[in-house]
Amino acid sequence: MPQLPSGRHIGISQDRLYDWAEQAEFAALSEVLLNAQAPDDLHDLIDLIEYADGSAPPSADEPDQGEPYLSEVSIRDIGSPDCPWPEADQQALLTWLHSDRTRGWLEETLQELRAMLADKSAPKATRGMRKDEH
Repeated sequence: MPQLPSGRHIGISQDRLYDWAEQAEFAALSEVLLNAQAPDDLHDLIDLIEYADGSAPPSADEPDQGEPYLSEVSIRDIGSPDCPWPEADQQALLTWLHSDRTRGWLEETLQELRAMLADKSAPKATRGMRKDEH
């Protein structure tokens, strides 16, 4: 979780995406995965989280300190006139999102979504079409 130049502490979360994917029908999750072939394709599907400083602000030693809340800014807002954040914060967030560590985390998220899809029952119209299904 980085600290942006303004002092804002942010993170990303796939929790709501996973909750949706667990409940989604096979076709809906398939469509999402067809459109999400690379880690960056998940930017519109994951949440941007901010941490309220309160009495226990996050720090380098305790990065998860503070109360997390869903940001009013979405990742798709970054770089657009809709983003109220300073330019330096936006650039820092984009740099972090494209870091190897964050991209690796997003790749793991894609793999988890693919595993969720594999565990779902195929629609009746396609059952029996694979050679291993009789």
